[in-house]
Amino acid sequence: MEKARKVVVLGACVLIAACGESADREQPPSRDTVDPVDDVTTPSVHIVSPAEGDVLERGAVTVRLEVEGIVVVPAGVEQASSGHHHLLVDAPLPDLDLPIPSEPGRYIHLGRGQTEYVIEELDVGQHQVIALLGDHVHVPLSPPVADTVRFVVH
Repeated sequence: MEKARKVVVLGACVLIAACGESADREQPPSRDTVDPVDDVTTPSVHIVSPAEGDVLERGAVTVRLEVEGIVVVPAGVEQASSGHHHLLVDAPLPDLDLPIPSEPGRYIHLGRGQTEYVIEELDVGQHQVIALLGDHVHVPLSPPVADTVRFVVH
């Protein structure tokens, strides 16, 4: 009789456990169990102006930048999910494993956390500006966070 009782109790425990597992599978995950990575926006940068294909009068060109999924901080500030802007004016992408070079008029560091920069004078013709986010020591973020626009000055 004792053996039969143990089998019944064991069977009941298995049945209860199975029902509990089934109920867990049928319930949608609560907000607390959702992977927080699902809510993270992939970092991006966008050159708001000038716009792709713009035809601009000769003179100063104001570059305006916006980001999403990342915080713009000054150079030297080491903080998760952050960086600062660099503008590459008619210049190729640098080695993405090294600090972004600094060259007046071509590789411009916005090290104070600026989101706007005025290029004083561009020659007449076609131009390209690449916005590239770098970390606290000017190394491009990995994967790279960049945007490019091409425009004409006449």
